[in-house]
Amino acid sequence: MSSLLAVDNLEIGYRDTDGVDVTLLRGISLSVARGEIIALVGESGCGKSVTAKAILGVLPDNLKAHRGTIRYEDRNLLELDEAAYQAMRGRAFTLVPQHPLSSLNPVFTVGEQFFDLIAFQGRTHVGIIDYWRPRLSASRRRAIRTRTIDALREVSLPSPEELVDRYPLQLSGGQSQRVLIAMALVGDPQIVIADEPGTALDVTIEAQINDLLLERVQARQTSMIYITHDLGIASQLADRVYVMYAGRVVEEGPTATVFATPRHPYTAGLLRAVPKVTDEPFEGIPGTLPDPKAIGQGCAFRWRCPFAINACAESVPPLSDVGDGRRAACVRATELELVA
Repeated sequence: MSSLLAVDNLEIGYRDTDGVDVTLLRGISLSVARGEIIALVGESGCGKSVTAKAILGVLPDNLKAHRGTIRYEDRNLLELDEAAYQAMRGRAFTLVPQHPLSSLNPVFTVGEQFFDLIAFQGRTHVGIIDYWRPRLSASRRRAIRTRTIDALREVSLPSPEELVDRYPLQLSGGQSQRVLIAMALVGDPQIVIADEPGTALDVTIEAQINDLLLERVQARQTSMIYITHDLGIASQLADRVYVMYAGRVVEEGPTATVFATPRHPYTAGLLRAVPKVTDEPFEGIPGTLPDPKAIGQGCAFRWRCPFAINACAESVPPLSDVGDGRRAACVRATELELVA
């Protein structure tokens, strides 16, 4: 299956105030096929959101890509200027953010925010004449309003004809997240990047949002990159999973296979840390993510790994084939019998 998006050996870092170069993403490689759903999982701080921002081209000014490529339909996105990148956002790929109430502008109604998105999507600058032209056209205003109401109805929002004139503060968290999903899909993108879209919601609403998002992307044959620290959600949504740790992919493969028989100790540790609905105890992974400046040349998980040996500190283990369509970055991946 050919890749719609392929990230290859991506390295991103910054220079700190002492003039030291710090690497945050260390050779990230991943791919997304047309209509496929992948999940990026791992602890907070492992590089999931930085990877998403790199794909979207919205990295903070202090972060730079030092190596690697991000190819969308054979175009290296890292070589595009801002105008070319902006023309692709919303159409080639789009984002569903994780904080709905802070992602919508509180001083504009839902309809006003959709108006600018539909009228000016893909443009970096809009002059005053271009800004007012669609607003002074009654037919254009009606067409955009109709398209907005249809987009809101598509994500199962009740009374979209009324909701279009409400301000974000008049919406619940679940309604706000549905509005953001509608905004993300209105340009009919090829890839949706969902960055923990249910984080700020209660568990029942989060499940509804995830079900809705899955239903909409499958109906459109849209690809999705779903970012989460919740392995249960990843197992329900994703065809394939990428487990990230300290800026690297440490295991990847079909979701059901990886979660049933993990080949990397970190993946096994994450699975053991998932709370059970029974009385069975669950285990946390001791320690915390290492300082990016202190990782050195070895495996970044070696300080927390119960199976670490001397070889783990000597070099960074490559992401190697371990069978069943999976790869793992562990020098002992084929010999360990890991229990999830």
